[in-house]
Amino acid sequence: MKKLTNVIKIIVSIGLLIFILTRLEWEKLIYEIKATNYFFLIPATLLYFIAILLSAYRWVIFLKLRGIQLSLPQALKFYLISIFAGNFLPSGGLDIVRALYAGRGSSVSVALAATFIDRLAGFYAILFYLILAAITLSMKAKTLLKLTIIGILLLLAFNLLLFTKQFYTWVNTIKRTRITIPIIKFLNSIYDFRSEWPVILKMFPVSILIQLCFSLVPIVMSPGLNVKIPFLESLLLLPIINFVIMIPITVSGLGLREGAFIILYGDLIGREKSLLLSLFYYLTSIILSIIGWVLFLLDKPEKYIK
Repeated sequence: MKKLTNVIKIIVSIGLLIFILTRLEWEKLIYEIKATNYFFLIPATLLYFIAILLSAYRWVIFLKLRGIQLSLPQALKFYLISIFAGNFLPSGGLDIVRALYAGRGSSVSVALAATFIDRLAGFYAILFYLILAAITLSMKAKTLLKLTIIGILLLLAFNLLLFTKQFYTWVNTIKRTRITIPIIKFLNSIYDFRSEWPVILKMFPVSILIQLCFSLVPIVMSPGLNVKIPFLESLLLLPIINFVIMIPITVSGLGLREGAFIILYGDLIGREKSLLLSLFYYLTSIILSIIGWVLFLLDKPEKYIK
């Protein structure tokens, strides 16, 4: 089943990329590739790294609430390894990979619950930017914005359901088996976070800052493409893209990312430059993935690969 899912993701990614590429002017695209100043990848990658560093800090706080002690360097290391896994493995699993690393020696179920809450905090920040975009921006892609807001609200509603006493009671009526015990422990660990809302709210400014760093990456990269992206538009449009590429139907968001960039940035800088901007945004993640790959090899993966 997992192999079939991975094959479907690869097919969807290839199909979307072919669909996108057949609708671009190739001569113009080749010209833009040659005219690009790739030096700007350096500050863009540094900005992306700062976002990951802040994300690792937020993750450390949530892990600590459940008794899992990680230093910031350790958390950053596991985060970079998970980015490598998310970019180069068809099944992705960025959050699962870092939870597996954080939970070894203690409890993977508890680490996974803390990682889940960390992701939830990120969703709140994305929703904040999306609401601002809905209020302030007038763009052709309003439909995509509305669908994204609806999607993230439904996701948050489902997440909040996990904190209800009724759901907690039902979970603990499930028969304990070898398969269900880790799942029950994971769901109970999530429920234990119900009293930690002050900490989650305290981390909200950090989540806002993380998303801000991601949103600034295209702006920093834009001079290399000889374009000027309006600051407010990029600040508020990129959270839509970051949410869209989380939809698990492609490999590392390939196809979804490029299509979203063209839809949202096409009217601002043109479709060809929008495609290049999306690829450079992805490339900053790939560069950090290489660091994650090296750290993965140094971590003696044969001990944990199963």
